[in-house]
Amino acid sequence: MKSALADYPPDVVARALALHRTSPVADLHADSFIAARYVGRDLTRRLRAPRGWNPLRQHCDFVRLRAGGVRYQGFGIVVPPYVPRGARWRHAVRTLAVVRETFLRGARQAALVRTPAAGRAVVAGGRLAAFLGLEGCHALDGHPERLSALRAEGLGYAGLCHFRSNDVVVSGGDRRPAYRGLGPSGPAVIELCNALGIAVDLAHTGPSSFDAALERSRAPVFVSHGNARALCDHHRNLSDAQLRALADQGGVIGIMFFPWLISRGLRRLCDDHRRVVDHIDHVASLVGPEHVALGSDFDGMIWSVRGLPDVSHLPVLTCELVRRGYPDDAVRGILGGNWLRYWASVVAAAERTEQAAAPTPPEALL
Repeated sequence: MKSALADYPPDVVARALALHRTSPVADLHADSFIAARYVGRDLTRRLRAPRGWNPLRQHCDFVRLRAGGVRYQGFGIVVPPYVPRGARWRHAVRTLAVVRETFLRGARQAALVRTPAAGRAVVAGGRLAAFLGLEGCHALDGHPERLSALRAEGLGYAGLCHFRSNDVVVSGGDRRPAYRGLGPSGPAVIELCNALGIAVDLAHTGPSSFDAALERSRAPVFVSHGNARALCDHHRNLSDAQLRALADQGGVIGIMFFPWLISRGLRRLCDDHRRVVDHIDHVASLVGPEHVALGSDFDGMIWSVRGLPDVSHLPVLTCELVRRGYPDDAVRGILGGNWLRYWASVVAAAERTEQAAAPTPPEALL
């Protein structure tokens, strides 16, 4: 598969690759464990990249993450919306079992971490530092206390909702929300996340819930995967007002690679990695590059933009950032430094509270 690096002058490529190699490259969100759970994909092996939409092939695995220079990877824990109430937590626990088995098999390649400090130690040893993100608190089945068990398993962040509204927040795709702001479990979930050092993720969250969660959280919040609505008017993307509010609180947004959220109309069929950087440009110019991160949504989106067929091609984004004149420090921040700074602020905020995480195995809460 031809690399888009061939489209850049040799001096830009050389500088970009050197910068990429020395940066703490982090992707905040990939859904690779969907295929690992449902079709038995072994993420410790090099798998075949998809061409277009093909759910039986993977954008990510431990081998290609290393090839793409990724040091820190967030993996989503997904409970599909069709799983009925009362069975969602058991579904999440079974997915966690697959996660555990994968990291045991790949112990020489990667490790789950709960803090940036632990992540730096893993990366210094030449391995991938992975953290988990819950994609929707419907998985808790109405029991916020289950967050403590997930934290013990390596949960770094909790998305408050996914495709549907729940008892925590309203989803952005809900055209007839039953309420505004936070749901009955919303305050408890956010407060427990703050106390446990779990970052609050507002991806997929509707506007009224977005504002209410920002106000309720004592720690900065973030968006694991989303884009700028000014460039692509879609409910999954953030308005300029939301981006400013997120930045004012010290948060970051992970820019995603899904063409459907990058452009509208037929243009999305021919967009490439440069359009991803257009969204980075917009956020950086609006609130500063220190609030930008990467949130690919690899293995969760239907297809990726041209130039980024899988994670091993990630250095092309660095090339485009260098070509556009971003300073080295800004590039390092966007590639991962901003996420590590933000994550550390969430953990530090939890350490200032009196409540500590209770490392209860998830199975004990069934």
